[in-house]
Amino acid sequence: MMGLDEKEEEEEKKGEEKKVAAKDAMTEEGWEMAPTSMSIQGARIALTEDGTTYDETELRMCRPDPGEKTTVYEQVCEQIWRYASSYRLVDPRDPFKFKTVWFINDEFGSAFRHASPTRCNIRVSPFIYLPPTGGLHGAMAYSLAWPVSRIEKGEACTRDYAFGCDKKTAEEGEDTLLLKRECRLALWFRMPPSVLAKCQLAHARRQDILDTITHQAASPSFRSPSSASSPSPLDTHFSRTLKYAHSVIKLFSDNNQVIRSLTRPEFAHVNSPAEADVVWVYHSPMAASYRQEKGLGPEVVLSQTLGDEWLVFKHLLPVTASRCREHKDWIPLTYNMETESAAFIHEYMQRQQQQRHNPSSPPSPAPPPLPPLFILKPWNLGRSLDSAVADSLPQALQLSRTCPKVASEYIHDIATVNGKKFDVRYRVMVRSWEPLEVFRWAHWGLRVSNHEYSLKAEDINDFEAHFTVMDYAGYTQNPVSEADFLEAFQRDNGGVPWSVVDVKVDAIVKALFEAAAPLILEQAGREEARHMCSFYGVDVMVTKDLQPKLLECTFGPDCAAAVRLDQDFYNKAFGILFLNEEREDFRRL
Repeated sequence: MMGLDEKEEEEEKKGEEKKVAAKDAMTEEGWEMAPTSMSIQGARIALTEDGTTYDETELRMCRPDPGEKTTVYEQVCEQIWRYASSYRLVDPRDPFKFKTVWFINDEFGSAFRHASPTRCNIRVSPFIYLPPTGGLHGAMAYSLAWPVSRIEKGEACTRDYAFGCDKKTAEEGEDTLLLKRECRLALWFRMPPSVLAKCQLAHARRQDILDTITHQAASPSFRSPSSASSPSPLDTHFSRTLKYAHSVIKLFSDNNQVIRSLTRPEFAHVNSPAEADVVWVYHSPMAASYRQEKGLGPEVVLSQTLGDEWLVFKHLLPVTASRCREHKDWIPLTYNMETESAAFIHEYMQRQQQQRHNPSSPPSPAPPPLPPLFILKPWNLGRSLDSAVADSLPQALQLSRTCPKVASEYIHDIATVNGKKFDVRYRVMVRSWEPLEVFRWAHWGLRVSNHEYSLKAEDINDFEAHFTVMDYAGYTQNPVSEADFLEAFQRDNGGVPWSVVDVKVDAIVKALFEAAAPLILEQAGREEARHMCSFYGVDVMVTKDLQPKLLECTFGPDCAAAVRLDQDFYNKAFGILFLNEEREDFRRL
């Protein structure tokens, strides 16, 4: 007769064998069929309706880690993103005026379990009723649920949490679609080892590609042609100075700042692009067919550069920067959430395990450490639109669903002024792409947050503490003068003057545009690029050790503040661009 200890040992052994068998038999379908509400302690093995086994330790619904999220508030803030959905309200008169609305269904709507596309029996979608007046007063929002297959009496209603991931683009294969779906499900479920391995492989491949780009960038074939083998600046811009020596430059612009401020007699404003020598357009994109559509000759200069998405698109900017050998010092680690979500998930989980913010940060002396922080930003929107700081993986994955976004490492160890976060906008002009001629206005635009900077859990989502552009988000910006900033910066940062940072920024901007020039020349074509020049805003933040970090590069920055500071701003800038002038307050980089 078996003793009690032997009996327990035998049962434990059988249990271990069952767990191994369940793990071996686990399929992706089994993962997707995982129930979302099983919480019985000790329940290790469960069965789906078709008898497929799976290990609940791997397939259960994710829950906040009490060791990381120590307060109920933090646990709720993480868990809420697993139940949230969103829709977008757009002003029909201006597509850039929109609001993303987040909501949670009631107990009934939140109780629908997940099933794979072939097994789910309902579909759910937000529905908004707008009254005939067209305004939001009296509007009502619902979520509509409707059956997509026959539902038997007593059968549970299930929906596909990853609905939409099966839409295939021309570039995506079946393996890519499957991984995309698996990454979406990571928002709700613990990932099986097979999926974790895929994420690790995606992370390694991504790093290999970027390392290869950095290595190849050192090759002469990757570099912009030197001045010695290229046309002179005058030839590059069809001898602008010689052409306009005895005539007036006709300029068309849709920018009121340019129309009002450009008063030099060498320039005359015209009413249509067809009359112009220079078309300076901000508010309408110039496609490759722009010249043909507007009837413009090849000699007309355009203010938008074809191919400069390598600079202004946030998912391409890190790729461009990777062509610079020292780019890791000055650009935050960034993932394209449309194509690199698997690599991002691996990165985030690694940081969670190692309890750190970024690879260079020392471990936090105060337990418990802060979670990894990333900022989610749309590919091609400025003004902090639809951007937010995420302090949990579910939040990051949900935020990335509203539109194509990047997830950038949040720069948390920042230099501050008066305890507040700040960033600086530099205005940069490109007079010629080949050879490259870049000028930077000596002054810069300062943006300071309204609230004191804080990394406390309850302050992470305080927009006025973590963002510096307020005007477009409905807040009132508290202005800080350049003189006050310079004094406060030196006082709060060890007596180091801002000029030390300024020199570093010049080197970064020059390296970035040198890296972008060959890509732009290849995409636009050298002949077309000869007749293009552009104006950019480069946004920079500074760490505590006074290392500038490049945040983004924006086409056509707002120069209203520059004009207020110097009424001749556009007169000087256009003299440099079109008359080959040099100015002390516009530095050649």
